[in-house]
Amino acid sequence: MSQNKTNTQVEAHNSELEHAPTTPKTRDEGARIGAIVAGVAFLFIGALPAILFGGYAGLMLGKAMFGGAATLAVRIVTGGGMVLGFVAVLSLFLVVGAALGSALGRVTRSVVVEEPEEAAKEHGSV
Repeated sequence: MSQNKTNTQVEAHNSELEHAPTTPKTRDEGARIGAIVAGVAFLFIGALPAILFGGYAGLMLGKAMFGGAATLAVRIVTGGGMVLGFVAVLSLFLVVGAALGSALGRVTRSVVVEEPEEAAKEHGSV
């Protein structure tokens, strides 16, 4: 009996998804595409400046903490600053790209007009 009940629940869930305006898969497509485009843009536009500015900030911090000499500790702090700059700017690019991709996906999906025959078939008129 529980198998029959489970099948009816699955069928009900599937029918709800068919009639839903956007399924979770299509909702996430714009965000994924936006994040991929932003990641590629980061590699070409933002990676080098992020590493350079992060390294400079790490160098200034290391000099302030350990004095003016270029010791191993200053170099470690500088490398950490470079990694932190890279990761921080990459995450900024990805989040903004995903948000813009999601928004653009929703706008384009709302503008798309269905063909009259396809709309009629969906609603059972034909």
